[in-house]
Amino acid sequence: MRRKAEEALIKMGMPANIKGFRYITDIMEKYAEDDDWIYGKLTFLYEMIGKKAGTSGICVERCIRKAFEDVLKRGNPEEVKRYLTFDNPTNGNLLVVFYLRLNGERRC
Repeated sequence: MRRKAEEALIKMGMPANIKGFRYITDIMEKYAEDDDWIYGKLTFLYEMIGKKAGTSGICVERCIRKAFEDVLKRGNPEEVKRYLTFDNPTNGNLLVVFYLRLNGERRC
């Protein structure tokens, strides 16, 4: 799942050298391990990933938000439409939609 997420983020135009990129792929791995994570445990997931990265959950959330904001504004529009949604562009919604669309591709 990590490689698939990385490839999709790069296609969308997200720089691979930003922290948000790494944190998004970490979350996609967690979702793939147990999709119960997609049901409202995001704050705990931010904290867990932050601890692993030596930072806070708030920093993880902010980096992800900034990464998504940048790709929604300046990314490849065709690829962004393929993987994300412009309706309710919150971190939680974008992460779940991204995961579900990646997961749907995997099954095809």
